[in-house]
Amino acid sequence: MLTATGLALGLAVTPAGAAPDDEGVAVAKAVSDEGIVLLENDAALPFSRGAQLSVFGSTQVAPFLGGGGSGSVIDAGGVGFLDALRGEGFQVNESLAQRYETWWNEGLDGGVPGKEQDYRPVSDTGGTFDEFGINSVARAEMDLPSDVLAQAGDFSGTAVVVIGRNGSEVHDPGLGDLELYPDEREMIDAVASTFDEVVVLFNTGVALEMGFLDEHESIKAAAVVWTPGQAGMLSVADVLSGDVNPSGKLPHTIAHRTEDHPSTVNFGDFVKPGSEPGLDKYYVQYEEGIYVGYRYFETFDVPVQFPFGHGLSYTSFERDVLDVEHGPDGLSVTTRVTNTGDVPGKEVVQVYVEAPAGELEKPAKELRAFAKTDLLAPGQSQLVTTTVDTYGLSSWSEERGAYLLDAGEYTVHSGASVQDVDVAGSFRLSEPVVIDEDPATGARLENRFAEAGEGLTVLSQSDPEGTAPTAPATGTRTVPNTSPRGSGFNAQGSGNPPGFLNAPDAMPVLVDGNRIALAPGQTPAEVQLTDVHADPTRMDAFLAQFTDAELVAMHLQGGFKTIGLDRLGIPATAATDGPAQVKAPAGSGQPNGTGFPAASMLAATWNTELAHRYGSAAAAEARALGVDAWYAPGANTHRNPMGGRNFEYYSEDPLLGAGMMADVVVGAGQQGVTTVVKHFVGNEQEQNRQGVETYVSERALREIYLKPFEYGVKAGSLGIMASFNRLGETWVGATPELLQGVARGEWGFDGFVVSDIWISPYMNAVSASAAGTDLMLNIPVPGYDQQGLADFSRALTEDHERTRAALEANTRRVLTFVMTTPAFSEVLGSAENTTRALDPAALPFSTSTELRRDVVDLADLRQAFHRYVEQEQVAGPLTEQMTAALDAAARHAEQGRTDQAVRQLERFIGRLDSPARQLVVSAEAKERLSNGVAAVMQALAED
Repeated sequence: MLTATGLALGLAVTPAGAAPDDEGVAVAKAVSDEGIVLLENDAALPFSRGAQLSVFGSTQVAPFLGGGGSGSVIDAGGVGFLDALRGEGFQVNESLAQRYETWWNEGLDGGVPGKEQDYRPVSDTGGTFDEFGINSVARAEMDLPSDVLAQAGDFSGTAVVVIGRNGSEVHDPGLGDLELYPDEREMIDAVASTFDEVVVLFNTGVALEMGFLDEHESIKAAAVVWTPGQAGMLSVADVLSGDVNPSGKLPHTIAHRTEDHPSTVNFGDFVKPGSEPGLDKYYVQYEEGIYVGYRYFETFDVPVQFPFGHGLSYTSFERDVLDVEHGPDGLSVTTRVTNTGDVPGKEVVQVYVEAPAGELEKPAKELRAFAKTDLLAPGQSQLVTTTVDTYGLSSWSEERGAYLLDAGEYTVHSGASVQDVDVAGSFRLSEPVVIDEDPATGARLENRFAEAGEGLTVLSQSDPEGTAPTAPATGTRTVPNTSPRGSGFNAQGSGNPPGFLNAPDAMPVLVDGNRIALAPGQTPAEVQLTDVHADPTRMDAFLAQFTDAELVAMHLQGGFKTIGLDRLGIPATAATDGPAQVKAPAGSGQPNGTGFPAASMLAATWNTELAHRYGSAAAAEARALGVDAWYAPGANTHRNPMGGRNFEYYSEDPLLGAGMMADVVVGAGQQGVTTVVKHFVGNEQEQNRQGVETYVSERALREIYLKPFEYGVKAGSLGIMASFNRLGETWVGATPELLQGVARGEWGFDGFVVSDIWISPYMNAVSASAAGTDLMLNIPVPGYDQQGLADFSRALTEDHERTRAALEANTRRVLTFVMTTPAFSEVLGSAENTTRALDPAALPFSTSTELRRDVVDLADLRQAFHRYVEQEQVAGPLTEQMTAALDAAARHAEQGRTDQAVRQLERFIGRLDSPARQLVVSAEAKERLSNGVAAVMQALAED
């Protein structure tokens, strides 16, 4: 959505200061610590303490710390990249750094300063970004004369190159923006030819093409540092030094080329031939169907640069699947993760399921559960159990109008990325399982979105060539929008006469733009909102007290607020924007909140506990700013790398997005602040977002695009923002099948729906009210929208009963939210109302962990012993005999010869007590190995 609080290019860069100590900044730092993704590393990282570094790339001077638009980060302070390096003890090439600083701020030799250069490729090869979003998609690059390169090469054999890209609301990057620009390629080629060791950092809000990493042998390491918020550059420096061990994993695929994504041919600007100028002529077709991201690349064997879920560490891990169980309630997988390296680290367990093709074709693999370990010390293990319910294993059947598990063999894969997996086990269903009721609400399921899939050909494994996505041909969808709901019957600007609500004094006067005060001589109503809070059965009587004009005012004045009515005891509430930073309400004079990392970086942590902390910290800041509802988080999908707001959304995978979404919602809700999950639904591109007709199959809509919203709602969110686009020809905000049928009917949503910002003719308020959009997000200007009043004047005149009933339903849902807010707490004189039902277990999967250092079986014992030998905590001539004893014990145990296995273990323990000249053993190793042998011998005896 558009934000009314202003926008910024990024964070102001300030000198390095003390470590973060408040909760918001501490959480921001924790997210950026765990969200950095180490893509490749040929023993280049971490750098040694005090290493000399020559840093290239103008983004070092002006890093992208936040995106543009709603997801921007404004005036939050922050530590710059070079200051973070200096603070971590690195020796920065100050001559080179000063040259960049001078060029950026003042220009060199009378030239234009870098910050004033418009670094946009020509319009037919790349994107354009105006002042609403960000000044440019990338920074201009400084020329590198030979003497500058020579000085840098003399200073250090190691170079760090920072490549920057950003994303923004309103604009999508073009194909040219996702490649290296010519100046960047020249810089890379020059640096890679000068230095023996080059490390590339991607300071990006979008997914760049990275093929150049393979073109130079001197490029030894690369990492994605995202747009990391105000503490992010401290995290980058910590990762480079090794103080932080990277544990991030990619939340989307890095393809070799953007064109490799099947959605690319149907992303952008498509016009219905013969359309009249206006907002009813654009459309986009999701012809790739369910094959988004890795679902496509894995199924159709298309090579990628870096797969979904990929991310390296400075340590190594061994993953042993101990148990795979399937029953009526779903699938459970227990994995032992052991740190087999030299430094502490975290790992992510990713569970994928390969489902059989039956009534439905399936992707090669689908993520069905994930969990992140604690920080594991070398040699330490953790048991991770992930459980997936049957609903979480299912796929949508358009033929049945229900979720379905086909009969057949299901193969379970577990590993560290979608490609780095091993077969963990399998299970078989002898009969198909049909789920025709929502498991959480019991509501009946059915097909609801035939209009959205009308005339759509979707990619299929049965005919990959014949169904391959193609750009729309001339003549496709030639008929302009003809749906009364789609165009908005009597929409804004349609010429309705002003009507009685536009008459002088017809509408109540707004005080301070957000409250209707008692009129002279007016007395409070008999039933107050506090009475409804005490006795919900009085809601109908309460609503009957509203005048038509008051109900219309409640509906039309929904921009960053809900209005108060003194007569009825309704307080005004405040809402604010900013998924990466809670913005202070306009005109409040208060500072904005913490500049958090972008949503993609949060998803890259794969850490739902961090998502909960982020939601809680952001909401605590919202409460301090007097905010009751937070227009966040963004739940849309990384359908294509050209999505301008991908940085503001979590992932290409619906489950990863849902996992982040649910915990953010719960964290915020526990602070008494409701989230307004957005943009519901099908708003995966910014180009033509106002009114674009989105055509998508019901299966793809339900399996991919609706899932993060579903679990945000089921976790307890009381707000949804309806997006600008249409589903088929009908605006989302006027689609009862979506708002009433799915959200309220199937998922049990009992909160409010607010439109995206109300600036377009097709967003008809009467149609919105009838369909279940409860608030119009009006531009915060004095007075009422005259066309909205005209439309309601006509509707109330022609069908008063139906129109008023819709308005009362809208107000009922808004008041359900109001009664949970801190604003209403002030009316009650108590904060008990902000405690409401939240469900952190709403997800279709759950995780339990058990941190272990104890040796419990022979595999543990052998692993621990070899680890101690490598660390030289066990050393001496007897180590080979002890190794042989453990190997023999394992063979005997596998063959059922328990007595022989025990004798070999006794031989091993006897050697452990040998004199120092034959064996040196640390106290830790001796205690742990002795206890381990005892535990294993007891287990063998019990077997």
